Amino acid sequence: MKKNGFSRLLFALLLIILILMVFYTPIFAIKNIIIKNNRVLSQKDIICYSNINIGDNIFKINKKQIKQNLLRNPWIQEVDLKRILPSTVIISVTEKKECAALYFLGSFIKIDSQGYVLEITQNLGKNSLPIITGIDLVSYSEGNKFQPKVAEKFELLIDFINLLDKYQMSEIVCELNLEDLNNIGIYFVEGIEARIGSYEKMDEKLYMLKGIIADVLKNNRKNGYIEMRGVHDPVFKSFD
Repeated sequence: MKKNGFSRLLFALLLIILILMVFYTPIFAIKNIIIKNNRVLSQKDIICYSNINIGDNIFKINKKQIKQNLLRNPWIQEVDLKRILPSTVIISVTEKKECAALYFLGSFIKIDSQGYVLEITQNLGKNSLPIITGIDLVSYSEGNKFQPKVAEKFELLIDFINLLDKYQMSEIVCELNLEDLNNIGIYFVEGIEARIGSYEKMDEKLYMLKGIIADVLKNNRKNGYIEMRGVHDPVFKSFD
């Protein structure tokens, strides 16, 4: 019995020593935080949102809490976190993709393909996002879906964004004007405009427009418009 009692005491002491080594020795203090797959956010931004600090014990960090911290950032869609013993943490993020920028009251509101606001800025810089005009907003804030005064315009815009991606036209569309849903205007590079009328059969219209725009640009025809309102066969007309 004494032998068994001594063995249990020894085991308990060894366990305490092991716990002290794991949680309180500098061996397992975090020395490196590696960020992967970030495109928009800086490493500094991600580390700040994670709330991980150099010197923290690698076993004490709460992976679930860190993921929740990071997902509060409107740009971050998914997070994967790994511990690499003894002192490295790897954070891999999947960022949301900005698909368009709403122009409202002097600000550009970057949104993703589901209508979530990613960023509100006064200047797009060299960004080539399609700019959306003609939508008055009730509310908009980073991390939430924007809310237009005319609810129908939300679904139309989301559908349009996804169709642009489908036909790989995002980089050549400069502006979409949705002020009048019966007279929608799409503005392309090189001063080319498409007057498409209503949103009806937009999939078909964009499919046709892709080929027309390619032909117009190939033949160096600029500063004109493509008439599609009530026209079965679209025609290109010069502004001159």
